[in-house]
Amino acid sequence: MALLPTTQTAAAAATGKQIFVNTYNASNAVVYTVPAGKTFVGYFQPGGQYASIQVNGVSLSPAASSYYSIAPIPLTLVSGTAVSGNASYSGCLYGVEQ
Repeated sequence: MALLPTTQTAAAAATGKQIFVNTYNASNAVVYTVPAGKTFVGYFQPGGQYASIQVNGVSLSPAASSYYSIAPIPLTLVSGTAVSGNASYSGCLYGVEQ
């Protein structure tokens, strides 16, 4: 088990806020907006090959040929970016707001 160096405090280690948002059945409503002065670094995990989200009105979906080949989509979003859900397919947005 790795330990933090004694010079690093818990406050220094906790510089970001963890985000986890279910994007399913959101009826295309905004489910997350990156706050002013912050950046979101994380992933969109589609729940199926047809799952998608909207990032500032632009559709983002996996390039998967089957349900079993879906990998998380890495994202870096700047302040003011709005993410909308999908009313038909499940998915989740997760990462750290810094």
